[in-house]
Amino acid sequence: MVWAAFSFNGQVGLAFLDGRQNSPKYMETLENHLMPLAENIEERN
Repeated sequence: MVWAAFSFNGQVGLAFLDGRQNSPKYMETLENHLMPLAENIEERN
């Protein structure tokens, strides 16, 4: 599975995920890929 996110203020790199995304894996994906984007947006405001 390939996962990506973007917003008006930026984007995150592609995340290549193996297997199914259960709750713990999904939370790990968010922490590793989405949260850096959110922190970057916060710093700009």
